Amino acid sequence: MHTLLPGEELLLGGTGTVEDATRQPRACAVVERGTVIIQETQEVLEEGGVACEAALLGVKGSCTISCQGGSASLALINRVQFWDLIADFPKEREIFIKMALDRLPPATSDISSVPLLLQLEGQQGFHRLLQSLTKQRIVLPGKEVVSFKEVRDKLSFLQSGHCDIFVHGHKVRELPSNSTTGELNFMGVLHSSNNAVIATDFCILQELTRKDIENNLAKHHGPRSRWRELIKLKHAFKQENQVERQYRMLRETSFFGDEMPAEFVRHIHKMMEPLIFFPGQTIVSEENPDDTMFLLVEGGATRSIPGSADRPVGPGAVVGSMALLCKPYGPREQMTATVVCCVLALQRLIFLESLKKHPEVKGHFEDIAREYMKQTSEENDEESANIYSMPFFRECGSRFLYLLDLHLDRHIFFRDEAIVQENTEGEDMYILYTGTMDVKVRGMKVGKLEGGMCFGEMAVLGLVKKRSATIIAISLCDVRILSRKSLEESIKEFPEELARFEGLAATRNRMTLEKRNGGQVRHLCSFFQDCQPEFAKAIAEEMHDRLFTKGQVIMKEGEDGDSLFLLHQGSASVELAGAKVATLKSGDILGELAVLGLANKRTATIIASETCFVQELSRSSLMPILTRFSAERQTLRQLAAQRMEWKYIPDTVRGFEFFKNSSRAFTDLVDQRMKRWIFFKGDIMLQKGAEAESLIIICTGHVQVEMDGTVIRELGEGDVVGELGAFGFSEKRSATVRCKEICDTYVIAREALGAAIEQYPDQEEVFRHLAISRMRSDVERKTDKNVLLNCPLFQHSSRKFLNRIAAHLEDRLFVAGENLCVQGEKGDTMYILVQGEVDVIIGKDEDEVVVNLLMQGAVIGEIAVLGLSDTRTATLRARRVCLVQVLHRSILMKYLAEFPREIAQFQEVGAARLAKTGIKNQNLFPSQALFKDCQQAFLDELGPLLQRKIFFPKQTIVKEGHETNDMLALSTGRAIMEKGGELVDTIKEGECFGEMAVMRVNSNSPATITAEVMCDMQSLSCFDLETLLDRYPEEKVRLLATIASTMREELAEVTNLEILGEVPLLAEFGSDFVSRLNEVAEIKIARKDDLIKTPSQNTFFVLLQGSALVEIGGEATRELSGGDSFGEAMALGLTEASGLPMQVAVHNCNVCLYLEISEEGMRGALQGPTSSKVQEFAKAVEVFRELREKVVVRHSGIAHLKLKEDQVAQVRAWCEELVYVAGQEVYSAAMQKTSLFFMLAGKATYSMGRHTKVLEPGSTLGELNIVEQKASSHSAPKAEIVATTHCKVLVLHRNALAKFISQEPPEENDRIQKRLATVDHQNQSDQSGNFQPATLRHIADFFTTQCLQDAKAGLKEKVKPWNAPKARIATKKFGKRAIAKPDVDEEAARTTRSTGTASVKKRPPLAPKSPPATAKSNVVKRLTLPSPSKSQSQERVKISELDKQERVFCKDMRRLIGVAQIAIKDAQDEQEKLKQQVGKLRAEIKATKNAARAGRVFFGFDGVSSAETVREQEFQRKIHVSQKRIDQLRHKLAGTLSRRQELLNQLKGEYPPLSARGGALSGELRSVNMQEPDSEEAAEVSFQLETTSM
Repeated sequence: MHTLLPGEELLLGGTGTVEDATRQPRACAVVERGTVIIQETQEVLEEGGVACEAALLGVKGSCTISCQGGSASLALINRVQFWDLIADFPKEREIFIKMALDRLPPATSDISSVPLLLQLEGQQGFHRLLQSLTKQRIVLPGKEVVSFKEVRDKLSFLQSGHCDIFVHGHKVRELPSNSTTGELNFMGVLHSSNNAVIATDFCILQELTRKDIENNLAKHHGPRSRWRELIKLKHAFKQENQVERQYRMLRETSFFGDEMPAEFVRHIHKMMEPLIFFPGQTIVSEENPDDTMFLLVEGGATRSIPGSADRPVGPGAVVGSMALLCKPYGPREQMTATVVCCVLALQRLIFLESLKKHPEVKGHFEDIAREYMKQTSEENDEESANIYSMPFFRECGSRFLYLLDLHLDRHIFFRDEAIVQENTEGEDMYILYTGTMDVKVRGMKVGKLEGGMCFGEMAVLGLVKKRSATIIAISLCDVRILSRKSLEESIKEFPEELARFEGLAATRNRMTLEKRNGGQVRHLCSFFQDCQPEFAKAIAEEMHDRLFTKGQVIMKEGEDGDSLFLLHQGSASVELAGAKVATLKSGDILGELAVLGLANKRTATIIASETCFVQELSRSSLMPILTRFSAERQTLRQLAAQRMEWKYIPDTVRGFEFFKNSSRAFTDLVDQRMKRWIFFKGDIMLQKGAEAESLIIICTGHVQVEMDGTVIRELGEGDVVGELGAFGFSEKRSATVRCKEICDTYVIAREALGAAIEQYPDQEEVFRHLAISRMRSDVERKTDKNVLLNCPLFQHSSRKFLNRIAAHLEDRLFVAGENLCVQGEKGDTMYILVQGEVDVIIGKDEDEVVVNLLMQGAVIGEIAVLGLSDTRTATLRARRVCLVQVLHRSILMKYLAEFPREIAQFQEVGAARLAKTGIKNQNLFPSQALFKDCQQAFLDELGPLLQRKIFFPKQTIVKEGHETNDMLALSTGRAIMEKGGELVDTIKEGECFGEMAVMRVNSNSPATITAEVMCDMQSLSCFDLETLLDRYPEEKVRLLATIASTMREELAEVTNLEILGEVPLLAEFGSDFVSRLNEVAEIKIARKDDLIKTPSQNTFFVLLQGSALVEIGGEATRELSGGDSFGEAMALGLTEASGLPMQVAVHNCNVCLYLEISEEGMRGALQGPTSSKVQEFAKAVEVFRELREKVVVRHSGIAHLKLKEDQVAQVRAWCEELVYVAGQEVYSAAMQKTSLFFMLAGKATYSMGRHTKVLEPGSTLGELNIVEQKASSHSAPKAEIVATTHCKVLVLHRNALAKFISQEPPEENDRIQKRLATVDHQNQSDQSGNFQPATLRHIADFFTTQCLQDAKAGLKEKVKPWNAPKARIATKKFGKRAIAKPDVDEEAARTTRSTGTASVKKRPPLAPKSPPATAKSNVVKRLTLPSPSKSQSQERVKISELDKQERVFCKDMRRLIGVAQIAIKDAQDEQEKLKQQVGKLRAEIKATKNAARAGRVFFGFDGVSSAETVREQEFQRKIHVSQKRIDQLRHKLAGTLSRRQELLNQLKGEYPPLSARGGALSGELRSVNMQEPDSEEAAEVSFQLETTSM
């Protein structure tokens, strides 16, 4: 039997896998008492239910059960014992076997799939033979499939079920379904079984004997020959020389070694399990248990570690030796058989058992473990542990720790090795430095120990003699052992350290007791036996562990105290005034009055009679916990009441007003049967809905009575609560009574009071009158919720909704003649007559007329509870005592908010009731601002489209951010508007909302509208309105204009005049023109899928809100966003219309708000001087017709397509013509990504980085690519193009070009596509200025070429290279725009274009400033020679220019050299990495060759060698390519320097330096401080070149 407690879970059965540690024989549970639930299926089992019956039969299966409600008693059935029991009943045994067979899953394979039989490679006839020879056997759970040392020659195949395999009494592994055992017996290698196989489930086996197969192999020659080869393997185990060979293999391993005693090695060999594996079978893998060592004694296999290549191994190979000591660190080594392999396996548990028999060899393996732990700690950068860093000893003195450390003995414990055994004697303490251990009590794991923890402190202190738990290492554990004698010697000098060990012992004792008793404190003390697990856990977290030895005083009489003690272990004596009065034992509680604050002094002395383990709980910790757990609070206060002595204890209950008129004999009888209860502040004396079993009389203190969280009255001394239940009028509490302060009460059980009334019947009338009076005042009571099903109002409601409503129905008792409600009064409740009769009366006073009689089940007041009417239409009067359930409108509305599906139903009911009266206010919608100017005919048709809706209080009408399509007007009621959770407005009667939604301008509600009271509303759907507007198009225009005006008011901070003034083209013609446009501008909106501009319109607009898409011929070319303008140039007549229809549509938004100027309005604004200005502007951007026709084919990409004239004309028709004013950005970055650019008129500057170019008519930009390119991290930045004069351009979008190509005939389409695929994108990039150098070498080539071209151009044109045309823009303010003008002359621009290169933007060289004029005049005055001639001055200027040019070249070359050095360093780093990889590869090849020579690799070496050689050759090739690349870069750099030197020589030859022209200038000129070219810069360049060439 087992008691399942609340919160506890019990696992039955198991999965049967190797990793499943929960598989247990108690597979089935029968519910004896209580209710349990199966967690996996949520099936509820009552008394007599059976859980997990399939697992009981032995079929795979498991389930987890827990109790529902209170605790449950279970009868647990052991699977093995069950089958043993029915073995004596053959008939029943056959029935259960048949049941198990029916529940087994179908078999997926048979014995013919066994690897051993597959090795025979027989034909189909051979397999049929095997199936005919196979015999089937059923093994029940707990029975042996194979017995140890059983003589057998069978091959057993487990078709279904699960078994455990035992070797030398130890479970080594599990045998799942579709597995085989007995291969070696079947082959004749072993005559008897070396293991035992026991069934854990219901098992079905297929068996085949050796004799059967050998007698039938004569007819199958192939299998017969292969069978003979297999049985030769028995020599690997039977011959004596083979045994010695295996023995030597063990000694040759580094794990055992030659120093290992021969007796131990032979014992290990004897304990190893022989196994056989066939080609392809995995010997060792990640899925196998990691507790076994394998020795390959015959055959061959491959070994591999994840991340490395496979390595062949032969006999003598060992895998998993460290698994005998611990779980290996890192990826696990794997072994797979390549031929038939004979293997010896040694399991860890058997190895540890052997170590116990040969303790002298353990030191050898401890040394191996220490070295392994040292290696793993170094790899993981773990610090070595010591006693000084242990958490327990951290606060101890260093001298004490030094002495303690001297007495510690070091030991290494292996995985699964038991350090201490439960119930064995010991007096040592163990300190775990590193590793992990499991703590088990009674075979159940109760905890885990990790590095830095200790155990055995109770034993080392002498508090216990036997171990309380078993400690098992689950990893390699480095442990220090402290004996009791060593501790006593250390404590002598440091007695203060003893308390630390006692505290540790107390904590450990508590943990042991808790785990032993189920892991919870509530099992350790009688007080906690029936408490909730959560309360026990909360108490356990706040308690402090204390340990008292024999004779110690736990508490002393008369002392102050505020804590409670729980005695968990030991016994203590209680003394009063020095005399022993009682004895306490385990489970007793002490000091409960002090911890509750009822006594400040200890009332007795408690002395430990033996070693006692107690837990202390202070008052400050207990009180907050008790507030959360009422049941435990009540238990504790009753315990306190039994021991508490009150100052005032009345003799009788006659002093209470309740019993004032009762006889003395009756009160004396009641006084004898009363009990005393104590309630604390905040305690619930009575809980609403609880069982009414007693009457409570308040002796002292005050309480408050609550209904739905509202205090309805307060009661004090002498008052009575719970009398309805005590008198039998009520089964449940109808209200909650909560203590305001500590209360002393008397409690009378209902049975006791009933017995007293039976003896004194004259008292019944008194109590009945009191009961009736109290029941009338109660306002809530739970009753049968099914009564709602009889109400028509709830007949379509869900069961769950009705259950919620029924929980809040209020019970009321009405005596005969009492009115439930009166005609004409206000009311919001509905009455359900549960019991009794009620008259329905019309009229008042003498005019009353009974019109109906309501019986049990009648419902009154549906209209009132829905809020459709607040006035009672009749009087309801009880004909006899009536029990009535009352439903308040607030309760109904509360749960309607939680069940939105129910709201729709009640809205329909309410609307149906109100529909009879129709819509009262017909002028509600016509009076709104949106419709007030509409035609009467339109409004007449609008009325029938309105729908009436009602919304209950607190109901959300529309929610912020949610989609809505209706406009609502409030007829009656009141609603609130909230935005972002904050109240922003109140909607009153006559107001409306949702104008944007009904016009499909914005379907998302901008705010949340919630009904504050019952709201009667009129609704208009957008779909109905749209249908009506289709018949009244002029009303649609007017309504949209109204909406547009409303939206424009929200942007009132910016005027239309300011918006128009921001359009660059309009601003060119003056403010008067903009003002005239402002007068004719109109605010309009376009909704989703509407057109802002149609192809037939010649309008101009500015987009204020939203986004739009420009479409040419139906293809999108560019997107407009807020602030963008469109059509101004065409409206002014400055551009020609496109050859294809052009339109603008709303895009990616619901609505666009825009400012529009019609064609007539534009003509009216073009008056006076503005007209001439427009004509002048048109002349400035006038385009030659030949250029317009040929500018498209001037683009290299378009020219490459070789289009015909008509095709070029079609492409030109797809272009959009745009006009820009001076200073305006012409070709934006967004357009550069998707469009081609053609300059028709005007000029613009093209800038990218330091490079600037002047674009003139005929210039083209952009890369021809109709496929959208993904963004690349290596793409060059887009250029900045700014108009220097008024410009006119053509723009061809990628989509338009793709559309043109798709419309061509198939043959022409294919031709253009092929030409398009061969477009040279690099040339296009160079043309457009998008420089995209792929490598550092390309950068160097580019800068070198640029420097040489600039120098040649300067020499030819006699222009300073640093003063070449640059895009220096002088900015001047013009409104909010910037107009850019170049500061270079036209001649310089033409010179730049003549060279064919874009000049690089350079900083001017740092030349010394000219001396001040005054200083210069003083210098001239001091000159004695005449002034230089004009030719000499020119010569001096040229020499100065040459010197400056040389310094510029030096700086350019320094940058070039820096770039080259970076490239060379990257190449050298790559070469060094390749060399390191080659060296590593050579070392691996050398190690492989050495291993081959040593005889450790038996086959497959040639393949490895050839593969490694190929890798080495590949690395050598990469090194050669890298070296070649370095040489090419060095050669190119040398050529660049050579060309630079030639250029300098040419310059110096034409303009010799000052020193070579001796006497050419007079001394006067030399005194002006002219200098030679900077020799330091030249020397620096020369040094860098030499360094680079190295």
